[in-house]
This record gives sequence, C-alpha cells and structure tokens, in this order.
Amino acid sequence: MIIVAKELYVLCLAAVVCGLMGCSAARYASHPSHRQSAQKLASSSSSLQFIDDIRLYPEQKASTAASATHQVGDEDHSTYVSPMAAARLQEKYARLLQVSPAMITNLALYQFIDEWLGTPYRYGGDDQQGIDCSAFVQRLYDAVYHIQLDRTALGLYRMIDLVRNQAHLREGDLVFFHTGRGKHINHVGVYLQNRFFVQASTSNGVIISSLDEPYWNKHYAAAGRIKETAEQDMAGR
Repeated sequence: MIIVAKELYVLCLAAVVCGLMGCSAARYASHPSHRQSAQKLASSSSSLQFIDDIRLYPEQKASTAASATHQVGDEDHSTYVSPMAAARLQEKYARLLQVSPAMITNLALYQFIDEWLGTPYRYGGDDQQGIDCSAFVQRLYDAVYHIQLDRTALGLYRMIDLVRNQAHLREGDLVFFHTGRGKHINHVGVYLQNRFFVQASTSNGVIISSLDEPYWNKHYAAAGRIKETAEQDMAGR
C-alpha cells in the first residue's frame, strides 16, 4: 500500500509540474513584447532575397550593386564604367603614356579618347566619319568637362591663359602648333601626361603624340589653360 501511494504521489507531482510549464509557455507566447519579437524575426526572414542562389539582405544587395561600377563625370553628366572596363582603360593608356596605371584617374577623358582613337581627319568634319583638330578638342571638352569652346584653333588660343613653362602643363591643357607657312597658329591638341597629347592630325587622324617628337617639337607654338577652368579641378569627376 505504501509503495502504491508513493507512485500515485509521483504521478500527481509530474502532472502539476507539466501544467505549470504549459501555463508559462502560454503566458510567454501571449506577452505583447514577445509577440513583437516573433513578428520581427518573421519579417526579417521574409525580407531575404535570392539572386543566383545567393542570399542577400537588402543593404548588402545595394552595396553590391554600387560596387559594380565606377562613376565619372559631374553630377549632371555621369558616365558609368564597369570595373573591368576601367582596368582596361588604365592598363592601355598607362602603357601608351608610359606612366603608372594609378595615374589614369580621369576615366571619362580616356573613355572618350578610346572611342575616337583612329577616327580619320577631315577638314571641317565634326563626327566619327572625319573630324579636324579644333572640332575634336571642342567635342572632347563638351563630353568630358562640359565646357563649350570655340570652333577654330585660333579662337581657342584666344580663350586660354598661357602656360609658358611646359613643365607646368597639366591634363586637359591645350597645346598649339603652327604647321603651315609662317608662325600663325593653325593646329591644336589636348595635353595628357608625361609630355603626350591627343590630337586629330591631318596624316593619322585622332592619335596620341609626344611633344618630344621632332616634328611637334619644331612646330610647337604655345600652351594654355581655358580661363573658365583655371581655378577648377580638371579631373572630370
């Protein structure tokens, strides 16, 4: 009899404990703050997005998209260059200009040059079917720096602040030549780096040349900076 009573006592005690645990769980689930926590957890789980079987939170997705491109140009005239295209431009023009790839920072400028390189020369032309020196400079400044320039080499010369020492030339400055009879200015290009400049030459079309080449050294006339940009950052960013 004593053994049976003990067994009944143990069974009753277990039933009481289970009942108490059930009540506690019910109270926990019904508490407002606990319901909010559960709702937040469910909401965060539903906000997950799947792209190519990769699970991303929204903020991670945004940062991934932002890192996929490089932005160049000003706020109203932005140009987006993919990392692969940016690396290609840097490698190509660093080699042509004999500088470090880290020096090729104005991607808008070099992308423009890359699109026009090899375009044939045509006197009076202003498109990729044929273009002359001043039209090329005019188009470059409009596309890269968003500045409207004069249409002729002499008109451009009248717009500049002279840079008398070639050692002080910087990317975006204009370089002028007298390639005909006499000393009047009739040719213009855009200075890049390391004494190289880009131009639309009569013999080779749009090409990158060096101020140290005998022909250009002989016919060099002057160089200068567009007055409106003399105090501005010409990095095209």
